[in-house]
Amino acid sequence: MVLKSQLLKAVALVSLIGAGTANAATIVSNFNDYPTDERLLTTNYGSGWPAGFDTVNQVKWGEDSADGTVGGTSVILTTPGDLVAPPATGYNLTQPVITAARSVTGNQGTARRQNRETGGLTGDIWMSWLMAPSADARLGLNLNGSVKGFNGADNVRVISLGSSFNVYGPGTNSATGIFTADETALILGLLQMDTGGGNDDRLRLWVNPNVGLGEADVLANQATVHDLILDNAIMGSSLDTVGIVAYAASGDPGRLDSLRISNDSGGFGAVTGVVPEPGSVALFGASGLFAAFAFGRRRNRRQGG
Repeated sequence: MVLKSQLLKAVALVSLIGAGTANAATIVSNFNDYPTDERLLTTNYGSGWPAGFDTVNQVKWGEDSADGTVGGTSVILTTPGDLVAPPATGYNLTQPVITAARSVTGNQGTARRQNRETGGLTGDIWMSWLMAPSADARLGLNLNGSVKGFNGADNVRVISLGSSFNVYGPGTNSATGIFTADETALILGLLQMDTGGGNDDRLRLWVNPNVGLGEADVLANQATVHDLILDNAIMGSSLDTVGIVAYAASGDPGRLDSLRISNDSGGFGAVTGVVPEPGSVALFGASGLFAAFAFGRRRNRRQGG
């Protein structure tokens, strides 16, 4: 009976270890559930998103105002066709077509973004998206934007600027010669909230990494385009909103597609489609179970059981 009890406790401990962050979530927007040329403003498609800015309709994209809407002025909209990651990246996710193959673009020459609430993600947050920016595009994501203006101190923008890949927020961080106009690139990001035993956050970004080699290889061996420490005053302790930025002087910023965000225990796989080999998962499970069981046995002996 003692052995049976210890085994049950060990299984429970392994299950707890594998559960990941308490508020773990995987968010997906591939835009294939949108009607033709549908504006993102006040729409609620996608999966994994919680209640959004619009207090009446909920779970919707909103622009930069107190209630998340600006009188129908949205110019970020869906457009026909899916983007496909470069084969060399090993990206292994497909986009199911629900209504039609769609991606996101814009038709405005000045700054435009649309935010959506995430529910407050913490821990290690993996994210990926595909984008094919035009030659003069401002295209990408806005992290933790609110109602304080496009250039507010409380938002971090991760966007293309022509061929450059820029991060705005902790100053201006620019990497040149990253993008080729109208060619699709895979963006992979890892945002670690309150990392290093403090309150600051770390943001790492890769462009066209070989995710097929696995999470460990990406982290250890593949060069980032950006690796930044974000002051807690900029991001706070959780990722509360994600926004899409899409505008260009020409009115054609290109296209963005297949946005995925996850702070689950398998977050890397959720945003890349690359998962550990079954053998390694089984080995981890067996070793974790053995360790938990051994711990229980030692504890029982100390207590005189």
